[in-house]
Amino acid sequence: MSLGMLTRVLVLCGILAGFCTAQRPVPNGNRPDKPARMLWWRITSESDQQTKIRLLESFAVEYPKDEDIGWVYEQLYAILVDSKQFDRALEVGDKLLALDPDDVEIAYKSLKVAEERKDPDLVRKWSQTAGGIARRIIAAPPAAEAASQQRLELAKQVCAYTEYLTYSTILQTATRAKKLEMVEEFLHRSPRSPYAPAVRSLYLAILRDTDPQKALAAALTMIGEERFVEDAMIIVAENYLQKEREPEQASQHAEKLLTLLERAGKPEGTTDAEWAKTRGLLSARAHWLIGSIAMQRGKFAQADRSIRASLPLLRGDAKLTSTALFNLGWANYRLGNIPDAIRFNQECAHLKGPFQEQAIKNLAVILSENPSHQ
Repeated sequence: MSLGMLTRVLVLCGILAGFCTAQRPVPNGNRPDKPARMLWWRITSESDQQTKIRLLESFAVEYPKDEDIGWVYEQLYAILVDSKQFDRALEVGDKLLALDPDDVEIAYKSLKVAEERKDPDLVRKWSQTAGGIARRIIAAPPAAEAASQQRLELAKQVCAYTEYLTYSTILQTATRAKKLEMVEEFLHRSPRSPYAPAVRSLYLAILRDTDPQKALAAALTMIGEERFVEDAMIIVAENYLQKEREPEQASQHAEKLLTLLERAGKPEGTTDAEWAKTRGLLSARAHWLIGSIAMQRGKFAQADRSIRASLPLLRGDAKLTSTALFNLGWANYRLGNIPDAIRFNQECAHLKGPFQEQAIKNLAVILSENPSHQ
């Protein structure tokens, strides 16, 4: 986890810990039938926690329609959590949500209980439950009274926290199919989350390896919706180049990517080093694409600028580096820049790659034409 993400989570936890919506008031216990009244007084006067649990559970079973059943469940829930009887507490949490489906505080508390249990399935269930309630409250803000506004503020914080949890779980998921399922679910549910750009990038990366056509369709959709993910721009641009059609469109997408990279901020949850690497690789791919198209069209000055810019980050890929050096050698030869034409061909000739032999031949021709540079 990056320092920025860790800080964000700690801040959220601190804010959430400070929230405590108004609990139901203690009922007066004046039940019309004597058994119920006697049981009620035993509950309110009992000091032993385990005995009190049994009494509260008995009351819930015998008087499930009582007007104060919500208070009974609240007391039972709190005692069960305090005594670390987490599974039973979560069962009571479900009952409280059945009474009040917008009880975002109980949903959040149950999420924290699930985290305490260290059960991934339970965490996912309660994260989805709490997040769903929070988004519903945010989408239809409650009335202006203080308690309702407090619930709205809590909902906003819970929404942010559950989005972080989901994003973190996605990153930790090793199975590609499961990760893809979770990514699609996240993007459908939280398209405006601060984590959405990073999740979209992950989505495209998975699809590039598993279903290139779906990756292209997803990239086009993102661009059409103006949810500009840098990876989407390069996928579309490379598709144009691979099909050897609409080179102008390919160049435009690559140029647009470079513009986006200049002003793009670091995605949520990404370290400075990770973002620098990703940004550098995307920039190199964009420059390489622009330069390749320029070479095809005989625009040697533009090809020289763009391929030079991509070259440092192509190192390590022998095939691409060989191609880049050969193109730079040819572009500079055509531009009349003989020293650089010689230098790039020499580098290409010393590198095992698809253009090694041709570079040796070109170098011999250039040197025979320019004996003063030998």
